[in-house]
Amino acid sequence: MNAEAPSYATARELAKADRFTAALRVGPVLLFLAAMAYGMLEVHSANDTWIGLAAGRQILTADEFPTTDTFSFTFFGKVWYNQNWLSHLGQYWLYSRISPNAVVYANWTLCVGIFVLALLACYWRSGTWVGALLAASFVALGCRDFLNPRPATTGFFCLASLWALLSALEGQGKRRRWWPIVLFLPLLLVWGNAHGSFIFGYSVLGLYIGHWFVARTIHARHSWAFSLIPILLLIIAIGITSSVVPPDARPHAADLWKLGATTLYWKKLLFVGVVLLAYSGYWTVVRRSGPRPVIADRQVIGIAAIVAAALVLTVVFGPFGIHNFTHGDKIASSTMFRQVSEWHPAYLFGSAFPPVWRFWTILGIGLAALLGCGLLRRFTAKMSPAQPGPPQVHTSVFDVAIVLIGLLMTIWARRFAPIFFVFGAPVFLTWSVLLLRPVAASLGQHLQRAAMAGAGLFAVVVGVYTAFEARAELVTAYADYPQLNLLERVTRYDTNSHRAIQYLEKNRLQVNLLAEWAQAGLVMLHVPTARVFIDGRAQQLYSEEHYRRYCTLLVAKDTPRFLMLATL
Repeated sequence: MNAEAPSYATARELAKADRFTAALRVGPVLLFLAAMAYGMLEVHSANDTWIGLAAGRQILTADEFPTTDTFSFTFFGKVWYNQNWLSHLGQYWLYSRISPNAVVYANWTLCVGIFVLALLACYWRSGTWVGALLAASFVALGCRDFLNPRPATTGFFCLASLWALLSALEGQGKRRRWWPIVLFLPLLLVWGNAHGSFIFGYSVLGLYIGHWFVARTIHARHSWAFSLIPILLLIIAIGITSSVVPPDARPHAADLWKLGATTLYWKKLLFVGVVLLAYSGYWTVVRRSGPRPVIADRQVIGIAAIVAAALVLTVVFGPFGIHNFTHGDKIASSTMFRQVSEWHPAYLFGSAFPPVWRFWTILGIGLAALLGCGLLRRFTAKMSPAQPGPPQVHTSVFDVAIVLIGLLMTIWARRFAPIFFVFGAPVFLTWSVLLLRPVAASLGQHLQRAAMAGAGLFAVVVGVYTAFEARAELVTAYADYPQLNLLERVTRYDTNSHRAIQYLEKNRLQVNLLAEWAQAGLVMLHVPTARVFIDGRAQQLYSEEHYRRYCTLLVAKDTPRFLMLATL
């Protein structure tokens, strides 16, 4: 009996420890749920929502698909490349066939989808549910102020879907996964008609195929002749061709550079030089590290075939043909259209919206976590032998490139912060798992318990704050406007000139209206008999010169009266 007593006591202690660990696992789950609520319950004026509803009504009621503008009196009849038309149609169908509140519920569903997809991506890459819940929670926390009811949220959902599918491929074991490759086709087809960011999706897949190409050819004899020189020459040819100024363009003189008899955009040429250096560096790092691709050659062929099929189908059957792929350059190449605050760089803290403190905080936490894992590995690795871990947990230069792309895009324009969160969470988690692998046997359980306990405490803070904030923004703020529905509350309808719009709507006035462009979206929806001077489609429809006129009239300070009258 004396010999069995220690064994029985040890079993009881292990059972208690297991129950304690199981109870702690609730912490990350609660944090993820609280973070999702925090991330999706944002409230701010959303001009794009009303533009989308007006455009959706136009599409649903038109005999033929509308491709020209009918909402303004300044650009009436001009081609409007509405790359968000499928999102607009879906929003108005919910608005008109179910209820205005259904638009909000659908948006919240997309938000939950983004966070769940981020969770799956983290798990498929790392193999740990606890770490995936923690990492996905930071994605949800960081996305607040970016996921309001507008097509951009659909774009972020498609982006999260793309990255989850790629993570499923990167996390595959010996048994190949073909279902992510099959799902790329419907994703690209929907994305290509739902939001203009679909170009970025094609670029990510192109980079993924390019990484495979470099990793596969790097072991060949004279690999520089296969994967370095030809690609560099191709980049130069495409770059110079795209940098040529078209005959009908009217760019600023400071943006131009003469090369013989050809006029080029010097900023585009500079970008070409950056791409050349980036690819050369990428090729050099891959060659020195010598990684083997995770995906099989047949899988890459399948991805390439899917991408080609989606591109052809989008061009042939899409309403805008090849222009759907080229129109985005108007926004990216214009500093004038990037004066809206969401296009401001992330290092400008003075800009009002969207705030960037969460981005810098989460970035700092991610870097601190990596540093902590590295130091822990450095000073405690000798305590236990290295653990092999699941073979699918790995990293590559592609991970570094994708994180840098998300980071640089956010620093360039703060509206891209969700891209960094979605891309970065699985990669940072994977790096942390790889760094902690040597000490997993000795300290893994203690670290996991500490993380779960901290997550539980943080979940209480986030949950309580979210509840108070939601009540203040959705209930208390509208004590004087109880008649407003949920859609109007989420989009801050009370901050608009709603009484003037109601007057126009009630009297069915046929007017040409000069209004602040954030108000124009409401006019487009509620007063279809009126036409506006400019609205939030500035990057899709209007010219820079027209935007300058608008700024002279309603934005610029101390504009001389005679100049305002002359413009009018």
